[in-house]
Amino acid sequence: MDISWKPVADRVWYTVTQPHDANVVCIAGDERAVLVDAGGSAESGDSLLASARELAGVPLDHVIVTHHHDDHWRGLVGMEGVESIAHENVVTDTDGEFQPSRTFSLALPLNLGNRFLEIVHYGQAHTRSDVVVVAQSAGVVVVGDLLESAGDPQFDETSKIGGWPQVLDAVVGASRRDTAFVPGHGEPVDREFALLASGDMAILFSTVENLIRSGVRRDRAFEAAEEWPLAEETVRRAIPMIYDELEAEGVVPRTQLPLSSF
Repeated sequence: MDISWKPVADRVWYTVTQPHDANVVCIAGDERAVLVDAGGSAESGDSLLASARELAGVPLDHVIVTHHHDDHWRGLVGMEGVESIAHENVVTDTDGEFQPSRTFSLALPLNLGNRFLEIVHYGQAHTRSDVVVVAQSAGVVVVGDLLESAGDPQFDETSKIGGWPQVLDAVVGASRRDTAFVPGHGEPVDREFALLASGDMAILFSTVENLIRSGVRRDRAFEAAEEWPLAEETVRRAIPMIYDELEAEGVVPRTQLPLSSF
């Protein structure tokens, strides 16, 4: 496996793994280093770990997993001598296939030696198990698939589109003006990109909510709006999910009857 690391900040690098072009991030402190995500191939895990250890120059014995999709954790199968850290929901969301060494609910600190990390679950968005790794002193936030610089956001059955903007806003709130955001796929982006992505998700959700409150059925929703913030394929996939989210809260399309004349 050809592993090529690119610098993000001081002692922070990322590489792109196959399949699925998933990013893996290496963050080093004075005493130890961690990987954020492990790629999706068990066959490449050993080579990836060896390369990261050589790159960091300090012991590397922890891997933080940003969410339950297997293109971000399956490389762990090929890594020996590491402990994995993930949100507690990854166990149920992988039907027990992925059993991290350590799980947490809201937040977990990690000291690498003169470099402090905060591992935070801000809520359900891309998945139920999203975690963000904040390396404040380095000016880097690793966000997994909460952001995608290589395309539109992706959804699955555990996504919560209505909560996504608030989660991104919280992530931005934990950043600085010059913070680099490393997404799960694609090149690192800046704070403005993250803010725009949050805005797009908010517009997507509010547009669908307005359509529902106007009595528009889900099969007519896409054509009923004049403009959408994301690609048609992405919006069409999101619409029924947003309808389901809002219906679970009691918001349903209501037919407007014509006024009778007397």
